[in-house]
Amino acid sequence: MFEIWLASCGLALLAVAAVAWRSRRLPAAARQENAAGGFRERHRELLAEADAQGSSAEDVAALEEELALEAIDADSGDSAGSGSERPALPALLGGAALAAAAMLGLYALWGEPHAPLLADANALLAAGDAADTAAVAQLQELLEGRVAGNPEDVDSWFFLAHLRLQQGEYEAANRAFAKLHEITGGGEQLDLGWAQSSFLAAGGFVDDATRAIVERVLGRRPEHPNMLELLSLDAIRRAEFGAASAFLERALRQPLAASRRVLLEETLALARARLSPDRPLIDVRVDIAGEVPPWLMVFARPTGGGMPLAVVRRPAGRTQTIILDDAASMNAALPLSRGGEVEVVVRATNTGMASASGAEAVSEPLDPSAQPRIALRLDSGP
Repeated sequence: MFEIWLASCGLALLAVAAVAWRSRRLPAAARQENAAGGFRERHRELLAEADAQGSSAEDVAALEEELALEAIDADSGDSAGSGSERPALPALLGGAALAAAAMLGLYALWGEPHAPLLADANALLAAGDAADTAAVAQLQELLEGRVAGNPEDVDSWFFLAHLRLQQGEYEAANRAFAKLHEITGGGEQLDLGWAQSSFLAAGGFVDDATRAIVERVLGRRPEHPNMLELLSLDAIRRAEFGAASAFLERALRQPLAASRRVLLEETLALARARLSPDRPLIDVRVDIAGEVPPWLMVFARPTGGGMPLAVVRRPAGRTQTIILDDAASMNAALPLSRGGEVEVVVRATNTGMASASGAEAVSEPLDPSAQPRIALRLDSGP
């Protein structure tokens, strides 16, 4: 910020100095130009008059000398009296100082002397715990001052809300997101941050306020992994491990960053470990021969065909184990445990959609209540 003010002062002083120099320089230059023009005009008139009267060369020379001397005298007189016409230097410097002060004052009022710090806001947020703590504190103080002066400043509220969330000030972040929602009318990106701050401000539970935000997001995107993850964490805190497993299964069907997928899979394994060991399930090992496709779909359906009862979708690997149980059910009203005899289908797919499937393998009829363990081989080509 110091560099911004230094540059502003330098530019103001340069501008004022230029104006002062021109104000003192221009009148003298203009007088010299006018005097030269007048001398040339009077010289032409002298020559024309001498020619008309038939004056001798000696008379013309004498008249020209007299004209030149008059011009010199006139220029000297102008120079001697020019001090009264030009502004005095102290007056010019005083006016220059006032002009510079006015320019800097207007910049402080309308300009943005903190532009470099604001430009670094995204980088500071992205740095997380590695961010410069002094810069973060300065940015937060700046943002708080900006929203106090302009309560409708959307950008400042946005950065302030996320900064407070990152600093663990959950209740303050929650209020900032609420204000941002009031100003803008909301949106998915706003709701994602707001749901997280509301969830954490409530001690890691989905209370009524948080649920309203979550349901608003899921109304737009029913399988949004962020919201499903919040719901699963709430269910785990409430010891509802079946519900938590179902939310996590839905979240894992979506494209996710590798590190986040590993975390959710580990959480799902922990939640399933708290379920009854005697529950109906099918343990499916899938081996892929040939090229490994981007996605793998494994589902259980009534023997001979029909709507799937349980579905798991994962990024494909050469060998992987999939668990089909009620957590993977497509319809809570008809879970796998109540579907009777089923067959398991394994499909390779490039997009994760069943309609864009490639190679397929189908099991023999199975009874989930017997907890069968099966192995299916998928040949996806060269």
